[in-house]
Amino acid sequence: MDRHKFFRHNTEKLPIDLIIEVLSRLPAKSVAICRCVSKHCDSLLASQVFKESFLTSSLSRPLLLFKFDRMWQFFSTPKRQNFCDNLNVVATKYHMGSYRNFDIRSFQSVHGFIYMRCLSKVDEPSQVICNPCTRQQITLPRLETRNLGSQSFFAYDPIQKQFKVLCTMYDRKYKVLTLGTGELLWREIECSFPHHPESGRNGIRIKGVLYYIAYTSCGDSQIVCFDVSSEKFSFINIEMDRYVLELINYKDEKLGVLVCYSNCGFHAEVWVLDDTNEVKWSKHMFVMPMDGVKSMWTTERGDIVWVSSRWTHPSYISYCSMGSKRVRRVEIKGVEDTVSMRQDRCEFHTSTNHVENLMFLYKKP
Repeated sequence: MDRHKFFRHNTEKLPIDLIIEVLSRLPAKSVAICRCVSKHCDSLLASQVFKESFLTSSLSRPLLLFKFDRMWQFFSTPKRQNFCDNLNVVATKYHMGSYRNFDIRSFQSVHGFIYMRCLSKVDEPSQVICNPCTRQQITLPRLETRNLGSQSFFAYDPIQKQFKVLCTMYDRKYKVLTLGTGELLWREIECSFPHHPESGRNGIRIKGVLYYIAYTSCGDSQIVCFDVSSEKFSFINIEMDRYVLELINYKDEKLGVLVCYSNCGFHAEVWVLDDTNEVKWSKHMFVMPMDGVKSMWTTERGDIVWVSSRWTHPSYISYCSMGSKRVRRVEIKGVEDTVSMRQDRCEFHTSTNHVENLMFLYKKP
């Protein structure tokens, strides 16, 4: 019996729900191989039911994603919850198509789709959304900014199940583009409290709310809370005697703010927003590394994890137990052939909650 008949003969005896449950736990590359087994398997794995089940499974095993400048390739590694179990992790490579010579100014991953603000020497900045699993790429319509500049944030509406891009323009206009509606159109929304996002930060998304750091017209620093579904803004004040290093998703459910008394590192605090209505914080002491931080997040246990701002050979993910204050490093393997071993510094971008997603933002014709 050949493999096609063997697969069909055996899968017909099993409930479809069970087959979907088992195969949805595979990585995307393994799913692609399974689709070649038979027409029956290809039809099943291409169905919307399977893609939704696969995404649900992927959300429970987030990845740390790397994108190196001028290399249209992505690398992902598992986000380990227990730093005592492994001394190294191996990165998986994704190949993409064009945009090879673009500089990346913003890099944000939401539910498997990646938003990038790209610059080239000849064209105006482009806003691109892609999916490394399907290799789908979408270029968003250009905005007329009158050379004043703008900054965009990529987010997901869990109620309407829609992806949105929020663009904050420096002429105090705020626009939103909703993906998957058939047309790519920017529309203006109201904001009663004018603000400018801090340059170079991508914000954090927690339970349908986008958080990012911004400045008011008076120069005060605040955390902006943008409800992705209602498209309404609210604000949280920040104490001015501290330097905000990073917004983090604390235990996948609360907003965390990493602050220190200078931008040089060493002693810092993690503020956790325990009550969003009355704005009540709890604080945890933390010792920062001297070499700077590129990305930071927490495990389900509340341990602090970070990637250094300098890519070295070898490079590491660092874990700090908030209980024992012990720091342990995990080596990242699998990128040596792509990133030149002769480079002392290598510009790269990271996303701490990437997942694999087999869906398309629009259907292929």
